[in-house]
Amino acid sequence: MATPIPPAIRQPLDRTAVSVMVVLCTIWASQTIMIKLASPDMGNVAQVGIRSVGATLLLWCYALWSGDRLWQKDGSLRPGLLAGFLFAMEFVCVTFGLMLTSATHVAVFLYTAPLFSALGLHFLVPGEQLSRRQWVGMGLAFAGLALAMSDGFLAQQGIDWRMFAGDLIGLAGGAFWGVTTVAIRASALSEVSPVKTLMYELGFTGVLLTPMAWLLGEFDSFHFTLTSSLSLAYQTTILCSASYLGWLILLRRYLATRLAVFSFLTPIIAAVFGWLILGDAISHSFIGGGVLVMLGIMVVNRR
Repeated sequence: MATPIPPAIRQPLDRTAVSVMVVLCTIWASQTIMIKLASPDMGNVAQVGIRSVGATLLLWCYALWSGDRLWQKDGSLRPGLLAGFLFAMEFVCVTFGLMLTSATHVAVFLYTAPLFSALGLHFLVPGEQLSRRQWVGMGLAFAGLALAMSDGFLAQQGIDWRMFAGDLIGLAGGAFWGVTTVAIRASALSEVSPVKTLMYELGFTGVLLTPMAWLLGEFDSFHFTLTSSLSLAYQTTILCSASYLGWLILLRRYLATRLAVFSFLTPIIAAVFGWLILGDAISHSFIGGGVLVMLGIMVVNRR
């Protein structure tokens, strides 16, 4: 087994990291489509809770098979519980934000996460600081995301206070996501097994959201159909287990700020999926915004 990289040292992104991040963003982009496919038979909160419990059990089985020492004292308990709480709160914000505002608004505000993580890492983790040029690149990427999604904002007329509340909840979700990355990178979780870190996150989310779904009455209309079962299986194995584990493995080797900026690609790819699968229209502003996102990512990661 390769020797772990010391805590304060992480590498800039190479071709492998870029390729893996594009794959991960593509998987994350499929999340809303999978949830929507299952939503007639399973509530959104119930889906997130059940998939988290299922993925935790899968990871536990994998840890037993691979000999991963989950119960070893490594100083990860307190930061692990904190990361689990932050991770769970992100999805609480997403599910409740979608009840009040549009998916477009939630996507834009949720993907402020790289900005929050960059700020936190800048002050707390040596080696993760961005230069002025890279901050410009981060701003370009977020501006591109806002431009790409601007049609969803411009379509609204007047101030809808219900939607405004949903936007604030979406922004809180982005903050929770960004702070989760900081909590992992700035603590003992940075060096423990990625499987153990992910079990903290998913276990806490499952324990919190599954009872919440029951309290909301989502299990009263819960049905296993072919579509909902396949969607839930995909979310449990590919989305929660494989992709989140891949993200944590990357965090152990590469600079978190350089990785985080790639997440701006996720809603862009999701919109492309909507165009290909659902026939959604793509505007000129979306194309221009996508170009800005790519330019911003290149500026941040240019050596």
